[in-house]
Amino acid sequence: MGLLIYASIVAVNDSAIGIYWLQRPTRQIVIEVVSCIVLGLVYNLVLHGIIHLASKARKAISPRTILWELLIVVVVSVLIFNPGLYLIHYLFGDDVDTRDLVIGNVLVVPFILIQYLIVRGYRVMKSYAEQQLELERVANNQLQTELKFLKSQYHPHFLFNALNTVYFQMDESVADAKKTIERLSGLLRYQLNEHQHPVRLSAEVDYLENFVAFMKERANPRLKLTVKIEALSPDIKVYPLILQPLVENAFKYVGGDYELMISLEASGGYLRFEVVNSIGSGQPAGGTGIGLANLRRRLELLYPGRFELVTGVANDRYEASLKLDTIR
Repeated sequence: MGLLIYASIVAVNDSAIGIYWLQRPTRQIVIEVVSCIVLGLVYNLVLHGIIHLASKARKAISPRTILWELLIVVVVSVLIFNPGLYLIHYLFGDDVDTRDLVIGNVLVVPFILIQYLIVRGYRVMKSYAEQQLELERVANNQLQTELKFLKSQYHPHFLFNALNTVYFQMDESVADAKKTIERLSGLLRYQLNEHQHPVRLSAEVDYLENFVAFMKERANPRLKLTVKIEALSPDIKVYPLILQPLVENAFKYVGGDYELMISLEASGGYLRFEVVNSIGSGQPAGGTGIGLANLRRRLELLYPGRFELVTGVANDRYEASLKLDTIR
């Protein structure tokens, strides 16, 4: 900044008096260059101090405050430059005339304003970026909190059903109850180990098959279960426990002919999951429970704009279809 001002003053002054820069004494050139650099550094510190104090004194920037800052900056620059001008001329034994004052101030003020705008603009952009990062951090924390809450709602509901199954099996067959508890431990281990990070679809399918076997233990003996899983792409990943609520809902509300069909197809980064269960006449379909409501909210948080969940009743059958775009 100091060198730029110095070069401008020299160019204007030399063209007016017909003296070229290199024709001046070396001592004078050194004094002028060093003094301008020092003045530039001093002013830069003062400028940052003014903007810092102004930023602390208010919460928002308005045209009025900017004008006040500009006025203060101009006054401070004049107060810094003019004594410096006299000092420079004193060091190499020259007087300061009106022409020196006019040329110096006329050239310095625009450069000072440009520097102010650069510094102020940088401060504004930095503050805006920090605010955006803070807003994103707060929003992310809120989403994580909501996800944990949704997951915490699921665990007691699942455990209640599981313990209820084991309770009735104890009267019929202790061996079967032990197998159910063993299967339950595997399900709980998966739920505890897999949190809110994507897992391979094959791992989720293994859990789902184990869950289906577990639910079948407590299902009506008349249940006709069909599970169809197509060849899975090894590259596809999904968030854990994203398919289970649809299966649990189907087991809960299956009735009528007691038919339940589960199909899964995944390839090319896309997943299609369908669960269809028969329902009896006048039987509630089960499309408004807390499980499906939580699932839809989780999908909105984990796959925003990348999922399609359709549920409905047709021909005494409750159909749930989930399509996921798993490519990020």
